[in-house]
Amino acid sequence: MHAGDAYNVIPQEAVLRGTMRAFRKETMALIKERIETISAGIAKTLGGSAKTDVRVVFPAAGQRPRFVKFISDVAASIVGEENMNREGLS
Repeated sequence: MHAGDAYNVIPQEAVLRGTMRAFRKETMALIKERIETISAGIAKTLGGSAKTDVRVVFPAAGQRPRFVKFISDVAASIVGEENMNREGLS
């Protein structure tokens, strides 16, 4: 987040950048919609405006059961099965 250079001055604008990832395109669409809705709501509440530019650059990372099992087995061999949470993995 960038919102000016002086700690004691309210900036004219603030820029927030980040990345988002999801396993399903429906979740990506929901995240995009919520970012737009929440940004507009906060800006309106504070008497300002918001402009969002949410880009879906890569498709959702679908899980492939064979690879998920392989990767989680490798992780378990490194950190120990007792430190693994396989809930929701297929």
